[in-house]
Amino acid sequence: QRLAVAGADGTVRLFAVGDGKLVGSFPAGGTVTELAFHPTAPQLGGTLKNTATVWTVAHQPGQPLPPEFGRPLQSFPHPKAVTSPLFTADGAFLTAGEDNQVRRFRIASELPVKTLGHPTLVDAVAFDDTGNLLATGCHDGVLRIWDLPKNTPLKTISAHVVTMPQQVQNPIYAVLWSPDFKQVFTASYDKTIKLWDVASGNLVREFKAAPDPKPEEPKKDEPKKDEKKDPPKKDEPKKEESKDTGPPGHRDQVFTIALTKDGKLLASGSSDRTVKLWDVGTGKVVREFANPDLKPTLPGEPAPSHPGWVQAVRFVPGDQFLVTAGAAPRGRGYLAVWNVATGQRVYGAERDPGAIRSLAVSPDGTRLVLGCAPAKGKFDGEALVITLPGK
Repeated sequence: QRLAVAGADGTVRLFAVGDGKLVGSFPAGGTVTELAFHPTAPQLGGTLKNTATVWTVAHQPGQPLPPEFGRPLQSFPHPKAVTSPLFTADGAFLTAGEDNQVRRFRIASELPVKTLGHPTLVDAVAFDDTGNLLATGCHDGVLRIWDLPKNTPLKTISAHVVTMPQQVQNPIYAVLWSPDFKQVFTASYDKTIKLWDVASGNLVREFKAAPDPKPEEPKKDEPKKDEKKDPPKKDEPKKEESKDTGPPGHRDQVFTIALTKDGKLLASGSSDRTVKLWDVGTGKVVREFANPDLKPTLPGEPAPSHPGWVQAVRFVPGDQFLVTAGAAPRGRGYLAVWNVATGQRVYGAERDPGAIRSLAVSPDGTRLVLGCAPAKGKFDGEALVITLPGK
């Protein structure tokens, strides 16, 4: 019912076969040598020199063309000239290249294949190893484990919902599966991280927030040299030392978490500007990462890790180094690399493109991908690929 025509002028034209009228046209960005229709979806594939492209050609007869008509859905670069675009019956896209290779591509669907309803914002998602279970963290403080084949929630856990003295829903900002995919970590606005058993829905461990700092006590007058302090009474009980020894937890919302490959150590980043390393087995902080360029915020505690909020933490393969990223003053970003064993900063610097919101490490550990907010005075953010600094 439709005929697609393309030529050396770089324009693709779609005609109705019944009356020969032009349905619509769009620029292809170059000379199109061959075309192929998708068997069921309103998509058109074509080859242009070293690239294969798929466009959307959806339209309703007798209706104005939608604005997305002719929009490229996906492009597939090839090392050499490419020919013979072909769609299979199940919608796979094949090409032949002058490098003696036939390639098979899957075209991304424009429509969702499943919709998992939540009552409010969803901040975090993570698949298990099978791809059949999905963990989602929501602004309502609820962790949901979804059975994707059945499209239903397998488990609903009120992970960060407080009910007494009144109900408070603390948003979940990060979710992370354990290495055996039987447990899920959640990080929240309530300053805590929690570990949950997926099968039972029970809390396994809480990585607690720091206690509120105590107000400074007024200094008492020093006793005179000839004055003696009263000896302690015999029946007066000794004050017990606090069992919660070691560095404290976070003092503000926890945005990001990452696990070592063996699942024994957990890194976290917070809007309190600190990065902490936790022992998963005990739930205690074992290391803090103090920035040598910053001053401590509270007496008796190390300096913060970042000049601004910490919004991404990732271990480098091998778990010897930890990369952290976030915001810095004046609309800039901050990136740091730390030695996990010693807590020392290997690299740290403010960066111009804007606050760094997300971070990924390449499988070989040599490159980073930074997702940056718009720099001050600009509207567009950037995704940057850089070499891992400091190594």
